[in-house]
Amino acid sequence: MQLNPDVARDVLLFLEKELKYEINEGGSIKHNEITLYQVSNDSKLCKKHQSNDIAYTITQLIEDEYVSTIRVNVKNGVIESAIIVDITPKGHEFLDNIHSDTIWNATKKRAKVIGKVSLSALAQGAKFLTDLWMSNPDKFNEIVSQVHNFMQQ
Repeated sequence: MQLNPDVARDVLLFLEKELKYEINEGGSIKHNEITLYQVSNDSKLCKKHQSNDIAYTITQLIEDEYVSTIRVNVKNGVIESAIIVDITPKGHEFLDNIHSDTIWNATKKRAKVIGKVSLSALAQGAKFLTDLWMSNPDKFNEIVSQVHNFMQQ
């Protein structure tokens, strides 16, 4: 199976929205948990992606440490079930760098020039583009324009 970067982005955006933290009256932190099954069968995500693609992507996000889990059930080397409790700092950094559709689309276009790239390579590309956009917007626009023109050929 192949990892679809758009599914990874959509899953992380979903988790960012759905995972909630609250402070109880006693001062302790309470947070909700979401199962792998709940995410892979969410109606909004399933309108855009197939359930098995979502489930596969979640397992990759777990293995690549983009999300934190508890009670992971592994059978024959495959994660069958898990409870997702948080997005890790690594996951938040990636998500922060790909929130913008402009950055995300430019990152994907740059990756297409190379071919298939790993999630960590996409994360590095998105970070580079985000840093460039923050420090030199004109250079960022030039690169995005060049990539767009190249992809039109």
